[in-house]
Amino acid sequence: MSNQEALRDLIQRFAISALSRERKHEALNEEILVGKYTGEFYIKTKDGVVMSTDIMNREKASADEAIRIAELMGMTGEMYRVDLDMMIMPGHIDYSNNFIRNDAIEIPAGAKEVLLNLDVVEYKIVGDAAEIVRGKNDVKVIFEIDRNGEIDYVRFDNNLQEINFSILPFDDIENINSIKLINITIEKDIVDDEDERAMVLHNIFVTVNK
Repeated sequence: MSNQEALRDLIQRFAISALSRERKHEALNEEILVGKYTGEFYIKTKDGVVMSTDIMNREKASADEAIRIAELMGMTGEMYRVDLDMMIMPGHIDYSNNFIRNDAIEIPAGAKEVLLNLDVVEYKIVGDAAEIVRGKNDVKVIFEIDRNGEIDYVRFDNNLQEINFSILPFDDIENINSIKLINITIEKDIVDDEDERAMVLHNIFVTVNK
């Protein structure tokens, strides 16, 4: 064994990790934070505000794309960005689980058409690296409709690529008091079922025509 190899075996590595963003209330001003599962970096500014220019740029790009699609589809109504109480975005979502189960999304009264835009990134694990993939994941969307006190459910199924270009119609349903989006579930692409994969949700936008 060479001296260099012997020295390498003796080295004890000491690593420093940035504070997790979930512990932002414990961070000091000007301290760096990180999303432990997404790699997103944040900083707590001199004024004590936690921010990330990467996430701001991503949100603007997501909004621009959602607007482009809405205009292409003839959706000229109001657009809303959805925040989930149970998730700080960007965040991991699990396959086959309803990731808004505790955060039903209220659709504005009088909605005739709804367009969803899900900014989701899927990646597979190759060795110890993440590689972005574009699978044809099936998406299940369920709305709860209150019709004069009677509750009905409307379900839409499509793949992830198509759901962002699908206008969901409600104009043929009478006596609607309220509409809630209660379920969004994304399935793993069964074609590549052997791959180790994960999904990160960046943004949800909803456009409503009345």
